[in-house]
This record gives sequence, C-alpha cells and structure tokens, in this order.
Amino acid sequence: MAGNNYKSKNESSVVDFYRRGYRDTQYETYGNTVREVVRPLPEEQDEYDVRPKRPARRSLTREEQKKMMRAKSFNLPSIIVIAIFMIAAAYSCFLFVGAQGELNKHLSNVKALRSELQTITERNDIRLNDVETGIDYTEIYDYAITQLGMSQPRKDQVVWYDATESEYVVQYEKIPTQ
Repeated sequence: MAGNNYKSKNESSVVDFYRRGYRDTQYETYGNTVREVVRPLPEEQDEYDVRPKRPARRSLTREEQKKMMRAKSFNLPSIIVIAIFMIAAAYSCFLFVGAQGELNKHLSNVKALRSELQTITERNDIRLNDVETGIDYTEIYDYAITQLGMSQPRKDQVVWYDATESEYVVQYEKIPTQ
C-alpha cells in the first residue's frame, strides 16, 4: 500500500485503514497537485471507536426543570376541567341523539298524516263525483214546473244591480222595482 500517510500506532494495518476509512482523510490543493493530509485524532477518542461523539448537554436551571415538569404532568384542577368538558360533550351528544330520534318520529308521523289526508281527499272527490253524476236536472225542472207550479222568469222580471266588492249580498230592504 503505497503512499499511506497515517501517523498512527498501527500504521501497517490495512483493516485499520479501511475501518477508519475516509473520515479522517482531508485533501489540500497545492497548485495542480492534490495531497492527502491526515488530521490527528483527539486524545480522548479511541482510534477504533467509529461512533460520533454527542455534544454535551447543557444543564437546565431549576426554573426550566420546574416548567418542564409542569408541562409534562397533569395536576388535579386540569384533570377536573378536562373531565367536566368530557362529561358535557357526552351529555350534549346524548341530547343530540335523543332530539334526532324525536325528529325522525315526528317526520314519520307527518308522513303518515299526509298519506291519510291524501286517501281522505281521494275518497271525498270520488263521493262528490258520485253525487254530481246522480243529480238529474231535467227531473228537478219537471218537478218544479208540474208539482210546485213554478215558471221561468220573464225579461221584465229580472232586475240587475251593481254588486258591492264583497262576494255575497245581505238584503235589508225590498228589491226595488222599476
């Protein structure tokens, strides 16, 4: 292995070269030549240890520790408030389901009443049609003329007058003759 520039205890070890690999290798450029520069290992690091060192954590102050503990823990008042809100949410869901059931019951009742109304209206129309077809107007005319002695009015007996805006007439006096 030509050109090995490692300055370590196990300089002849090929395994050591590949184990340490290229993590310790740096390159510098001099003109048109690139040279390999080996950086020395820190004194506290073992040469076979390939794991990176973690940066040291800074210690927290007491206030920061208390804040973290408060943020992580639930205290009794917060548990009570959460429980009250959960009970209120469950009760409102219960009321909503009850109201929805009552609404469905009323809607089915309205549907049944509309169906009944439609059936009654159809029956009523059929009965009205039966009554109107059962009336014989010529028989009524003959009965009025022969039995009751009635007659058709003449033109001079018909009196026309202007009706008021209402649809019915209340007669308080005698109808005027011309």
